[in-house]
Amino acid sequence: MRIEAGTEAVWHALTVGRSVWWPDMVFEAAAGAPLIETWIEDGERREASGTVTAAERPRLLAFDWRQPEWRGSTHVSIDLAEDGAATEVAITETGFADAGTPAALAAEHADGWRFHLGRLRDACLGEA
Repeated sequence: MRIEAGTEAVWHALTVGRSVWWPDMVFEAAAGAPLIETWIEDGERREASGTVTAAERPRLLAFDWRQPEWRGSTHVSIDLAEDGAATEVAITETGFADAGTPAALAAEHADGWRFHLGRLRDACLGEA
């Protein structure tokens, strides 16, 4: 997704200002830091947890995370690339098969990432 804001502004929104666009996710942008996301699904509290594996300001945030019922973690990489006065944001999540997740989860997560990228873009533009 292209966001009409500089990479420093997008990095700030992605990390420090994260509660504006993704209040259910908590982490510090530092390699080795714990990460946790909580949400309500079918009236039940759910959780995914993991560890930040890379935080290279202002271009890369990466983490491993998993839900308790998975046998392993997936790996998420959020790459920021300067494009003039804008920033290209690319999110890649890998490892679904190794984590033993349901077959449909990769597509569900892809939809979720599009949703979260839209909220990140809105936060960067002051529209959140």
